[in-house]
Amino acid sequence: MQIKIRSLNTHRRSGYVYVAVLITTLIVSAVVASTLVVSTSRRQMQIDTRDHHAAMALAHDELQRQLAMSRTQTDWRTGQTNNVFTGWRSGQTWMAGGLGQVRHRWNDPDGDLHDNPVDPVEISIHATVGRAEAAIQATLEVETQPLSVLQHAIVCDDDLRVENGARLSCVRGVVAGDDVRADTGSRIYVPYAIYADEASGTIDGDQVQDDEPLPTFDLIDLYSQGAVVIPQNALSVHQSQRRLMDLVLTSTQNPFGVAGPVYHITLNNKDFVVENCHVEATLVIENASKVILREGNVMLGDPATKVSIITDAPIEVVNWRGEVGDERSVLSGLYYTSDNIQMVNRLDNTPIRMRGCIIANACTVQTHTTIEKLDDLNLDPPPGFLEPAFLMVRPRTLRSIASP
Repeated sequence: MQIKIRSLNTHRRSGYVYVAVLITTLIVSAVVASTLVVSTSRRQMQIDTRDHHAAMALAHDELQRQLAMSRTQTDWRTGQTNNVFTGWRSGQTWMAGGLGQVRHRWNDPDGDLHDNPVDPVEISIHATVGRAEAAIQATLEVETQPLSVLQHAIVCDDDLRVENGARLSCVRGVVAGDDVRADTGSRIYVPYAIYADEASGTIDGDQVQDDEPLPTFDLIDLYSQGAVVIPQNALSVHQSQRRLMDLVLTSTQNPFGVAGPVYHITLNNKDFVVENCHVEATLVIENASKVILREGNVMLGDPATKVSIITDAPIEVVNWRGEVGDERSVLSGLYYTSDNIQMVNRLDNTPIRMRGCIIANACTVQTHTTIEKLDDLNLDPPPGFLEPAFLMVRPRTLRSIASP
């Protein structure tokens, strides 16, 4: 009996040992499996963290790329759709084997990305690397520069011609989209004459064959917005011509009603004459058959913009010694017409003296004319005479956003 009892106890101890070994094996297996899971999870977390940092770096890299491109591609709005993401672009080769992707979206606050090239814009940038995503957003402001036309005395889309023995003397150069011509007996004194087709006659100054773009804005529409309207029937009439005559019209003084910096006058295909007036404001003249500046005018333009005339009609300058105080007429500022401008020859030999810039389709000078420079036009360019230079991030607007 005792021997049998020993055998039974021995078998029981063997069973206990087997169970213990099995449990130990299971525990070790569980620990190993758990360690592998934790290690794999930690590794994936490290990869995801690395990829997230890479995605964020890729988004910031794309922002800097867009800022840099804006310096050489000022027409970047072309081909873009407001508030719509571009297609994906591959990321940098150093990033996750080049597997990163990035895209961006422009958003103009007024909903139109193409109406005004100097509007601020919001950019959203979305980047992915591996399983990670990152997105940033910033408001970009358009840094501007004066249109190059403001650097010259006269800029024409067509010809600049000096005739009838006249002399044209300009402190700054002249530009013609076609020809610069000084007819027989006439002379041009300028630092330079830029022409697209031909320069001929006596031109004292460098001659450069080149081209110069004109403003692309609808300046009549731009300057009419918010302008004070002067009805044509409020103007005096002489031989069917509508006239501003013997009056003072400034940004603070308007004999026809409320004053403002810009006055808009619409004519019904009639001549519009400014005679013996002091005008210190911007005149927007629309649908006139001709704009005539005559006798003793002091025209200085709006003090804020220095713009004197914006019109779609031909301009005729007949500007001789005034009657009041025996003072010469003063023409100063920016004179713009989408038609032609003409300095008309008269028996009086007093030269036309201007200060500023003329922009027209064509210009004909028939009497001695001197144009001095007006630095304010470049130092503080008027609306419509600015062009984009590059984009800059508006301070305190760069931020992270949820991935779209």
